[in-house]
Amino acid sequence: MSLPDKASRYIAQWDGKDKIVKLGQYTARLLSYMALHAPMDKKRAANYATQLTKMEASFSDARRAFRLGGIVREYNNYLNLSPKRNPDLYWFEEIQVYAAMVMECLEFVIWASKIKIMTLHPRWIKLSDSMWMIRLVYALTLTFSQLS
Repeated sequence: MSLPDKASRYIAQWDGKDKIVKLGQYTARLLSYMALHAPMDKKRAANYATQLTKMEASFSDARRAFRLGGIVREYNNYLNLSPKRNPDLYWFEEIQVYAAMVMECLEFVIWASKIKIMTLHPRWIKLSDSMWMIRLVYALTLTFSQLS
């Protein structure tokens, strides 16, 4: 087993923890929304919403830390690409993996800026979002092509 394979397996163990933290993040977001729209004193509701928004941001930062090894996983996916497996859709797979690798690199940069290691221009966040969208579109295209 190659080093990227071993690293990918190790990183996969963190994916379950990421899902638990993701649940906390989105629960805090939902409760914040509910607090703002609850029939209670506006000042108290705003206080709850602020605390829950801070909690959501904390969960979001924790999830970034869990995903720092994602570039290794995506590099391993790149190494395992094979045009023989699905020659008609190979370039879809290739673009999806490239977009994922760029997105994972940018996730690291965004995380580094959040902990004040470096400053970040907003265009990098837009680029990360674009890579996420490209990855999603190509992944869905591959999935739908395999269904037919």
